[in-house]
Amino acid sequence: MNAEKLIQDYEAEFFEPPCLPGAEEWTIDVHLDADIGDLLPYLNAELDGARLQDEALLWQHEGHQYAFRPQKVSIGGIEDKETGRELCERTAELLNDVWSRRDEIEPCHEREKQTKASALDIYKCLPGDNCGECGRATCMAFATDLGQGNAELTECPELDDETREEARRLIE
Repeated sequence: MNAEKLIQDYEAEFFEPPCLPGAEEWTIDVHLDADIGDLLPYLNAELDGARLQDEALLWQHEGHQYAFRPQKVSIGGIEDKETGRELCERTAELLNDVWSRRDEIEPCHEREKQTKASALDIYKCLPGDNCGECGRATCMAFATDLGQGNAELTECPELDDETREEARRLIE
């Protein structure tokens, strides 16, 4: 077993999610002092439900969304800064644990195939004025719900028939 630590230090940057202004939750960017790009396939093998994409490894755990990238980890859905600091520490420990056991882990390089439109693709079909008439704070939140099947295009009164049909094709 390799006992050396990969992550010696990190810097945590707290901010409100840009797609949910006024939300009562935080997102943290954990800027790492080491590149974890080579560790992503090992994390993919170890973390239940993780999804390796082109630029990040995505994972949901205990109500929080993680995006592991070579130089940083973003963690969303954080209730307060104290919880955020605890999650930063636990994330650094997780990275160091997987790093120390990498010789025992069969890395998984399988990438998730993106077969449906992203929330950003859907958002581009929406008015973008964040009127809130669909019941969401922003058009991006509405686009996310549409992509996940938690909303209907008819909930946006601003869409004309042609734009609604274009968005429907993207979603399907």
